[in-house]
Amino acid sequence: MDLISNELIFYSGLIITGITVIAAVIFFVVSRISGRRLKAKLDEEYGPQEKRSE
Repeated sequence: MDLISNELIFYSGLIITGITVIAAVIFFVVSRISGRRLKAKLDEEYGPQEKRSE
């Protein structure tokens, strides 16, 4: 099965897009977990954040 250059570029683009989407999902999950840990640590050290009343 020989891929001509247009097909090679197309499928390479699909693979790169898929990898980028997977990396974005992993980044989002890790940042949410880190944010929750940081918030818990800050609440432990400084107390819960006060709500602003406007």
